[in-house]
Amino acid sequence: GLDEAWDIGYCDNCGPVARNFRGEQQLFLDVINFCHEIVAGKLGRRVMMWDDMFEYYSEILPEVPRDVIMVCWQYQMDVRFIKGHFDNLSCEHKLAEYNRLGFETVIGPADYSTANIRTIHEYAKPYAPWGMLVTSWEKKHSFRSKLLPAVISGGRLCSYYPNKDQDIF
Repeated sequence: GLDEAWDIGYCDNCGPVARNFRGEQQLFLDVINFCHEIVAGKLGRRVMMWDDMFEYYSEILPEVPRDVIMVCWQYQMDVRFIKGHFDNLSCEHKLAEYNRLGFETVIGPADYSTANIRTIHEYAKPYAPWGMLVTSWEKKHSFRSKLLPAVISGGRLCSYYPNKDQDIF
């Protein structure tokens, strides 16, 4: 998934490459390309990756293979735009950028709020995402009361389009 991929360039092999920020970005791109070669090249499947690290490594985004599906996760209650995930809290239109570059996207709301699911869906609709991936963490004791309603909510939102042949989201 490559989300929150911190500590890039700290091993003995990578350290010399990551002496500057461009080298650190290049290491991240090398990992993406390595995974892409295995998943797309050898296995004939598509790579899906979380997009949060492109807040830091935005310069390499145009170099990422275009068949990679970008999963854009946003967990705030009201998604009117894409907020930075970490300390910068920038407000960007990442889905517009992904469309411009030719990436397919999936949105990733959190399971703890149907408001988050509804508002990211409304925000993303003009950008024609490929789908929705409701994110969850360990809910074995509360699956029916916590996760299932969120998944159903997301599924209902994604199923009421009049022309499903053209709008796959």
